[in-house]
Amino acid sequence: SSLRTAMAGSSRHHWNRSSASSIVWRNFATKDVTVREALCEGIDEEMERDEAVYVMGEEVAQYQGAYKVTKGLYQKYGDRRVIDTPITEMG
Repeated sequence: SSLRTAMAGSSRHHWNRSSASSIVWRNFATKDVTVREALCEGIDEEMERDEAVYVMGEEVAQYQGAYKVTKGLYQKYGDRRVIDTPITEMG
């Protein structure tokens, strides 16, 4: 499946009122991305913005996630911020 992601550009129109008498039109372009790509982009943006953000889970680092949601993050941020946890049924 795919998501429509708003980006700077020129295909959709969105407006808001900047004062009582004027309307400001803003243009937004879109791009098709898969859900996994949108999740990965969002995680990447937050990790880049804040060094305290990290990802931790089963096979999220070297394997890059079962559905590749964390693809490329281990290589970009290293093993201190993208952390594999043990896979266990015993908890």
